[in-house]
Amino acid sequence: MVETGEQPARRADGSGDGPASASGAAASIGLWAVLLLLALLPVMALSGYAVRVAGRSMEAALVAAGRESARITAELMQRDLAARVRLAESFAALPAMRAAVRDGDEAAARALLAPLVESHPRIDRAFLSDPEGLLWSDYPHAPESVGENFAFRDWYRGVSQNWQPYVSDVYRRHAEPQPLVVAVAVPVREGDAVAGILVCQVRIDDFSDLLRDIAADGEGFALVLDPTGTAAAHPWLDPDSPLDRTYADVPFVVEARAGRPASGRYPDPLLGMEMVATFKPVPVGGRHWVVAVQDPAIMVDAPTRRLRAQISAAATVLALAALGLAVVLGRFSDRTRRLGVQVRRQVGELREQADHLVRINAALTASQTELRVARDLAESANRAKSEFLANMSHELRTPLNVVIGYSELIRDDIRDAGTSPDLDSDLQRIRDAGRQLLALVNDVLDLSKIEAGRMEPHLETFDLATMLHEVARTAGPLMEANRNRLEVRLSEPLGEMTSDLTWVRQILFNLLSNAAKFTQEGEIELGAERIGGPGDEWVEIRVRDTGIGIAPDRQEQVFEPFTQADSATTRRYGGTGLGLTISRRLCEGLGGQIRLDSALARGSTFTVRLPARLAGPAGKASPAAASAGSPPSPDPGPGAETVLVIDDDPDAADLIGRILSRDGYRVVTASSGAEGIRLARTHRPAAITLDVMMPGMDGWAVLSALKSDPDLARIPVIMETIVNNRDLGYALGASDYLVKPVDRTRLLQALRRHARGGLSVLVVDSDPTTRAAVRQALEQEGCAVEEAADGRGALEILGRTRPSLVLLDLVIPDLDGFGLLEAIRSGVRFPDLPVVAMTADDLSPEERARLENRVLKVVEKSAVSRDVFLDQIRSLVAQVAGQELAAPPGTGET
Repeated sequence: MVETGEQPARRADGSGDGPASASGAAASIGLWAVLLLLALLPVMALSGYAVRVAGRSMEAALVAAGRESARITAELMQRDLAARVRLAESFAALPAMRAAVRDGDEAAARALLAPLVESHPRIDRAFLSDPEGLLWSDYPHAPESVGENFAFRDWYRGVSQNWQPYVSDVYRRHAEPQPLVVAVAVPVREGDAVAGILVCQVRIDDFSDLLRDIAADGEGFALVLDPTGTAAAHPWLDPDSPLDRTYADVPFVVEARAGRPASGRYPDPLLGMEMVATFKPVPVGGRHWVVAVQDPAIMVDAPTRRLRAQISAAATVLALAALGLAVVLGRFSDRTRRLGVQVRRQVGELREQADHLVRINAALTASQTELRVARDLAESANRAKSEFLANMSHELRTPLNVVIGYSELIRDDIRDAGTSPDLDSDLQRIRDAGRQLLALVNDVLDLSKIEAGRMEPHLETFDLATMLHEVARTAGPLMEANRNRLEVRLSEPLGEMTSDLTWVRQILFNLLSNAAKFTQEGEIELGAERIGGPGDEWVEIRVRDTGIGIAPDRQEQVFEPFTQADSATTRRYGGTGLGLTISRRLCEGLGGQIRLDSALARGSTFTVRLPARLAGPAGKASPAAASAGSPPSPDPGPGAETVLVIDDDPDAADLIGRILSRDGYRVVTASSGAEGIRLARTHRPAAITLDVMMPGMDGWAVLSALKSDPDLARIPVIMETIVNNRDLGYALGASDYLVKPVDRTRLLQALRRHARGGLSVLVVDSDPTTRAAVRQALEQEGCAVEEAADGRGALEILGRTRPSLVLLDLVIPDLDGFGLLEAIRSGVRFPDLPVVAMTADDLSPEERARLENRVLKVVEKSAVSRDVFLDQIRSLVAQVAGQELAAPPGTGET
């Protein structure tokens, strides 16, 4: 009974359950701790995954931006180097150059090299060597170099491998200063033989200026590597440092030099830091230069490291909180509610971290959008440049076309009259010089892939006085160059003006630049006033200078493209002679005009008169408004075919009309597209020649209208234009496409071919690529083409139609070429059908004997290039056409 009475006392003070209670609390704390830590593990794993995704997204964005920048840079480099190669080739192909090389005339050769160097600032030096690499003429002249053998140089080894143009590795020229250059070497050919080598040393130090604008952002940069992996341009390095900056061992560079783009991380051997880079190959002369756009890898790693640190800190805090919470739960169960509150608070912190990651992803997306916008802006600027070149090409090439065409017509008149052969020789020189000049213009402007368009003003309302003061401030540095003083004198009030602000500013900048260039330590005045009344308000802006002035008989000439007052002015002051031309054209585009008042040694005043409020696009009235088309030319005789000539240039139209009239055609001319369509409905001509660049309704619109009219759609249309866009012409339905200056023989051949119906040609070849190439070439010549992949298919076609010509590959399935030829010749339908045999293999004497007197010609595919092969096919088709078609009407020379 004593023991029974003592037990409640021990339970009352708790001393009996102390160890068990402590053990239970510890177990409860451990359980809660394990559960909470297990709950935190997915959150930590997801956070780590999100950090990795963010890092990869940033790196992918940098790589994508670098890839686009590298692509743009590579295109610019490739165009630049290709332009240098074409320039060197054009000089090497000059007849005078070939004659100087053939005769070994050092002085004549140096005289030809001088304009090549002096007209192209990036060409430091040019020289000629014989085929063995011995230098014999140069400019600038260095007597110690004449006679030196350069056979050990990279450029000689490259060009002499296959006698094709070659761009050397980068090297430093041994002259003060020592610029970085590449050697562009092209062979000078005399017939099929190589008579010498023309070498241009082209400076590439301005590549570094280009690279500064290409960098993906403020931390990144771009560099250019030559085909050996040597850094040729780098915006962060001294341009005078030695050429030992090699990247040849970088795996990505190895890939790019092999022609495969590459990107990723690598340690930069020059900077000693890890970079995220994109490497783009630039094919030049059979080798690859490399453009690299790279950013420090720390740009990607630093944000992710910060995120990891933040997440680690948060995880540590959460783990400690979980342990504390477990202790609280184990000891005091009544604090469960407060534990839930603390957990929710921690979840909120995790959500904030997630929101932070979302904002980072949004920032990356915004960066990509900004890069796309920048790319679009660059493309827009390139299109603007292209439109400028298109306008200039028209001003240059149109008079050249007329000079060449009329010189040929005058030569024909002289020959018919039997006058002095010396005059005929002079006209031949005029024509040849015109063609050479036109070829140089084509090379400089590179218009082969540019389609010309029309500009229209963008109207906006602006304060005229404010704009004039801004222009004056901007032109300040121009005035300081020759220590001139610019005064702005405005009549009040000027008010607002509605026009194209950019065009007006460009006009004024051109005029102020012109005044500053031709004035030394003088005064230049910019003035303006508002004239007229309501509904007919005009703005007159004057630019007056005290410079050298312009003679009265030269004042209209200065508005012509590439023209200044005289040659002495050009030599002394330089310039292209485009500023005043552009200003006048912009004034006309805004519905206004520009006037010049000047006298020698008394300065010049240019007055620009523009509408104060331009209601819409303005410009010169279409010549069609004043012309109703010319009547038909005098009837050359019975059966003469009518040709409609649509061209807004009266000289060009007259030239084509005279060519066709001499060959027995009756000619009708139209000076606008609308008038041409009307005359086509009236006269129903046998063919139409059509220019593209015409005001109002251009040639493309006229061609579409003709082909959409059922009554006119079958009339063949021959395009004759300076715009080299054959694909668009053929897509819209043109029968032929001739680029000005139009060769007389080609124009007459095209008319005979299309006006009387083209040839039908059967192409038999098992290679679909060859068939497609031949089809395209023949359809451009106006031929109807059918194809067969084997002999049986060819016989099926011959069973239902008789072609004008058969192009037959000798190696075809089923029935080979010899068997098909035997079947053609053994029948009664085709004993005289013209057949051209095509083969990629050398024929044995026995096979040639089998073909003798049975085919028109044998064309060997493997012996020539693809272009030469197609030219041979065109020539043979023209030969068959000349035999098949009747003689043209009239007796004019063809």
